[in-house]
Amino acid sequence: MQGNWMMKPQSKLLTALLLLALPTFSQAQDPLQLAQHEVVVLMGGTNMVRLQQAGHFESILTQSFASSRPKFRDLAWEADTVFRQGSVIERWRKDGFGSRDDQLKRVGANVIIAQFGQLESMAGPQGLDRFSQSYQQLIDSFQKQARLVVLVTPTPFEKPASPLVPDLSQQNADLALYVNAIKAIATDRKLVLVDLFTSPKQGLTNNGMHIKPSAQPVVAGEIARQLGVPIADEEKLATLRPAVIEKHRLWFDYWRPANWKLLYGDDSRRQFTRGGDDYIPFKEEW
Repeated sequence: MQGNWMMKPQSKLLTALLLLALPTFSQAQDPLQLAQHEVVVLMGGTNMVRLQQAGHFESILTQSFASSRPKFRDLAWEADTVFRQGSVIERWRKDGFGSRDDQLKRVGANVIIAQFGQLESMAGPQGLDRFSQSYQQLIDSFQKQARLVVLVTPTPFEKPASPLVPDLSQQNADLALYVNAIKAIATDRKLVLVDLFTSPKQGLTNNGMHIKPSAQPVVAGEIARQLGVPIADEEKLATLRPAVIEKHRLWFDYWRPANWKLLYGDDSRRQFTRGGDDYIPFKEEW
């Protein structure tokens, strides 16, 4: 069993010590800058997918860098980890979108904002080295294409509202180890870090793990604040956000179509018949 569901007294002490030891990153040293027509790619698991779907974060960046006209590409996938990404393993046909490097090159990634570590922390301390090594390899892949990589830490697990849902907050001691590893990677490689773990807002989730819709603007605003991005007034963002959400829907339907086989797979170019009333294409059809 990978997680310790029953927290012992020494585990509670360890949690407290780890939280005290974590440095506080109130804001990135240099504010985020986006040049003309740069492409910002977001990668991660469910929380990153929902951050994009909610549209708050992209709206803030779009408004703040309106003169630069940046583009945003969501390559996040539910349950993604540093070990495997749905954007790669779900593209199993030879004529699909290609490898991870191919995809980043294809979308023209200039800035990559990645959030990993929460799901991986369920492996406990014994999985920490593997996580660090795999994250480093993933960042190597990012830096083949992107000029800037931003690492966003996970938010802490919370005690869920329902007693029927497992209390993952007992896993925060392990998650703190992974957050420290992410911070060390960011420091060693001189990457930008956004820390959502050390001084978190409360009540961000319903199930203890995934950011709820009402908390999306809070998380988006905190990421923007730590990146040094000014946040426009709510009225401007409210006008822009529906267009951002619709743009993302169009991208999502292109990137993750409901019928991949017919749209981008082998059926998109297959010829089922050469024509003629007396021709029955048994071999080709099957």
